[in-house]
Amino acid sequence: MSDINKIGLAKLKEQASILSLAYKFGRERFAYSNLFTLVLPALLSSIVAVIAALTSPPEWFDVGPVPGESILAGLAAILVTIHKVLNCEDYQAECLRLSNVFKAIAYEADLTLNSSADLYPELTRLKDKLALEIENANATVPQRQIDKARVLVANGNYA
Repeated sequence: MSDINKIGLAKLKEQASILSLAYKFGRERFAYSNLFTLVLPALLSSIVAVIAALTSPPEWFDVGPVPGESILAGLAAILVTIHKVLNCEDYQAECLRLSNVFKAIAYEADLTLNSSADLYPELTRLKDKLALEIENANATVPQRQIDKARVLVANGNYA
C-alpha cells in the first residue's frame, strides 16, 4: 500500500507543480498590458502635470481646438478604466495566490515523500486541499499555459 501512496503523492506533487507554474505564467502574461494600462497612464498624467505647471504650453503641444493636456488626461483615464473594467488586478492577485498555494502543496507532498510519516493520511489531506483550491479558484489559465507548465515540470525545469 505504501508504494501506491508514494505514486499518488508523486502524481499529486506533479499536478500541483504544473498548476503552480501555469498560474505563474497566467500572471506574467499581463506584464506588457500593465505597461499600457498602468505605467503609460502614470506617465501621461505626469506630462499633463508638468505642462499644466508651465505658464503657457509649448507651441509644439498645440494640437488644435482641444488642449493637449485634455487629450493626454483623457487617454490616461481611458487606459486606467480598461485595466479596472477587465479586473486585471483581481485576476493577477488570484493567479499569484493560486500559484503560491499550489507550490506549497507540491512542497508538502515532496516533504511527505521524503519522510517516514504514514503516507495515506497526508495523501488524502493534500488531495483534498488541491481539490478545494481548484474548485474555489477565481481565475483560470489558458490550456497553452498548462501545457507549457506540464512540459517544464516533466523535464524538471521549474522552481
